[in-house]
Amino acid sequence: MGRYFTININSGTSPGPYTIYYNTIGSGNIATIYPSGVPAENLTLTQLQTGVIVTAPVDIVDLYLYNVLCETNQKFQIPQIAVTYPDICITVQNVNLGINDQYQFTYSNNTINGKPQYQTYNGYLLNWNLNGYWEFITYPGPILIQSNDADNIPDSNWGAVGTSAKDYIITTQQGLCEQIPLPSRLTLTKISPICEVSTNGSINATANGGSGGWTYSLNGLLYNNTTGVFTSLGTGQYTIYAKDLNGQVISQTITLTAQQPYTTFTIAGTSTVTNLPTVGNMRYYLATVNYDTSQIPVGVTMTFDYKMVYNLYYTEPGLATFDTTQHYITKNGNPISISNGPTTPFVMGQRGPCASPTPYYIYGGLDSYISSGINLVNGDVFTINIIYGIDTKTNGSVDINSTTICVTIGYVYLNSLIENVVLSCECCDDVVINPNIASTSQNYEI
Repeated sequence: MGRYFTININSGTSPGPYTIYYNTIGSGNIATIYPSGVPAENLTLTQLQTGVIVTAPVDIVDLYLYNVLCETNQKFQIPQIAVTYPDICITVQNVNLGINDQYQFTYSNNTINGKPQYQTYNGYLLNWNLNGYWEFITYPGPILIQSNDADNIPDSNWGAVGTSAKDYIITTQQGLCEQIPLPSRLTLTKISPICEVSTNGSINATANGGSGGWTYSLNGLLYNNTTGVFTSLGTGQYTIYAKDLNGQVISQTITLTAQQPYTTFTIAGTSTVTNLPTVGNMRYYLATVNYDTSQIPVGVTMTFDYKMVYNLYYTEPGLATFDTTQHYITKNGNPISISNGPTTPFVMGQRGPCASPTPYYIYGGLDSYISSGINLVNGDVFTINIIYGIDTKTNGSVDINSTTICVTIGYVYLNSLIENVVLSCECCDDVVINPNIASTSQNYEI
């Protein structure tokens, strides 16, 4: 559909050539010659003196006669006319599902892909697709609805497209829908959440009959769900409401029950500290940590990062030195690699307890080591051996006065930590009890 204009030059001698544009001067806006339908371009002065009939879209605002040779144009402002199209009623029927839905479409005063757009009151659209067909945008069903009616009033040739298309009958008519309601029915299907704490359940609601155009709600107040699919639901009872185009509301209650029970298990660590032989002035100790894996549910894999932390302290006078370089982790007797973690150099802390005229202070530092991505299952033997040395003799000192004897003291506090646990089961959780390893202190020996 378009508008027709006769362009005639009755004065001037420029030979051109000439092109006639609509709305803007550009290659996409060339008018067409009537009735041939060819673009109105490369026109001669003789043609225009005789008069050329061109056609342009209905919503044309301006028309331009452009002289290509002179690069000048004559603009014609076009009076606007109101464009209207009749309403269209589309009825969608499915005998097997008891569907008899009707959709009332009205011209939306918009143009999409060169043809008018139609819209229902609740947002469904009829748009022209550049592949050569009309389409019912976001039809709420398992099929597509299309028409090859090529004119601007798509009131015929509608049909269903999809695997279940044969079950649908699509009819259309101009004007208002004549409702023929079917008995209303609401069908619910569910997928229960995996476990009690999960929110991966869903409900699929399908309403049939009534006046069609069903929308859905979980609270009976806000009907903004057009698909009937509700997701991210936990265990519990839900009432689904459905409303048709005439405001009729039907409802049904359904209960979601967890598919699996939820379990919590404990993995606890125990530790022992023993003395090792002295090397020079360095006294060595061994902390052994074992974690009990018997509580891990069979079939579940526990993945985590393990961290060992050496908290190191010494008191003045003098200083203590430490060896934190020896440590071993094994699973079922096989070694697991260990990487260096954060280290904190020694810094002065609070004043020490030694009663002396000279102020002595406590110094603290930290060494840590990490092993990432360890996997444990029920029955695994997971053992950590942490060796550390304390030397208060080599660089230590003593201060003897009338009231007390102040000596260098070295301390080691160990932390054995399971962190960043990830479980392969959705319906279980863990409680990790990291052991308290007895602290070790060593005095400067006079």
